[in-house]
Order: sequence, then structure tokens, then C-alpha cells
Amino acid sequence: MAQEDTGGRYFKHVKWQKDVAGLNWKGRVAYADYILGDGIISFSSSYLICPAVKENFCVKIDIKHPTKPTSLEQLFFWNLIQEFKYLG
Repeated sequence: MAQEDTGGRYFKHVKWQKDVAGLNWKGRVAYADYILGDGIISFSSSYLICPAVKENFCVKIDIKHPTKPTSLEQLFFWNLIQEFKYLG
């Protein structure tokens, strides 16, 4: 996520990053909860999933109507991410 923000006026606030072990892959997941630019905060909800074996191949999930996800929604996405299968 940090590479997406280099050199611009806007940046994403990464609320947390965690290591993940999926069905047949390991990697890292980052969650961004807002974007800051020109002194204005815009709320967002996006997940960036990057497998450890190929760091330049990542999957980004943006929530269409960004609000703070509930615990149940966070659990849903966490379980969904862990179910991904890496076919590389």
C-alpha cells in the first residue's frame, strides 16, 4: 500500500497489517481506513492482499460504500481472504 502512495498529495492511512496463512499460501494483508489529501479526510475501506512468494502481485478489495466495518464484516473479509487459493 505504501508504494501506491509515493510522491502524491494524497495518502492512505493503513490502520493495520497482518500476516496471513491461506489454503496454500502465506502473505500479508493491510487494511486502510481513510485517505488524507489537501487537508481533507475521506473515509475508505480497502484491503490489500500480497502473497509472500510474489510481492509484486497483490489483490486489492475496495468496499463500495466506505463505512467503518463492523466486527462481523471484518470477520467475513478475514475468512474470505484466508480462503483464497494461490495457483502460482
